[in-house]
Amino acid sequence: MEPIIMTTDNPFIVKRERYGRPDHYFDSGAFASALATELGYPLTVREEGEWSTAYIDCGDGLILYVNQVWGKLGRANISGTVAGEAVLSHYERTRLESVTVDTSRPMATLAKDVTKRLIDPSRPKVAEGQNKVAERLSETSQLKATIADLRASFPALSIRDPEPNATTASIYLNNSNGYLSGTLYSDGHMTFERVRVEGAEGARKLIALVANGATG
Repeated sequence: MEPIIMTTDNPFIVKRERYGRPDHYFDSGAFASALATELGYPLTVREEGEWSTAYIDCGDGLILYVNQVWGKLGRANISGTVAGEAVLSHYERTRLESVTVDTSRPMATLAKDVTKRLIDPSRPKVAEGQNKVAERLSETSQLKATIADLRASFPALSIRDPEPNATTASIYLNNSNGYLSGTLYSDGHMTFERVRVEGAEGARKLIALVANGATG
């Protein structure tokens, strides 16, 4: 294991010898650990070394993601995220603040700056993100229950197991009475891409059901 020597001007820039030449890299994990200590929040995840990343748990659902700025040695990007929002797509997630800092500045100054520019402005938006996460978890749970109920009620109906955070599932049925394929939603309603019903009477019943509603 090669020796690690911290430089005096920035303790988070690591000096080493690589391929026989002097080299440096920024240890963003070590920086995040020091920042978390200054802020008074726990460091939840830290990967060690040159490609390190880290998460700081600021409480009430606010997580700070810390990583280096590529091509700018000693600068770090810190962005706010909502805890648990991995269940949402990138486009559904709540946009929180993000800041870039010079890690050679005093840690107390950096902590105040991050609190003012990132943590305080982000907190009012976190509740919105947490509501989205809760709604998604509820929808996925409801979808699983709906699938279980339909499988018990209609054994011939084929329902594809959905992705972990999905709110829809594909359905398919093909027998002597007809054919259907479509999409099942978490609240139990369905859309059909293709439907075939054998016999004129069955077709008329289907039309009547759609025209008049389930209780028509």
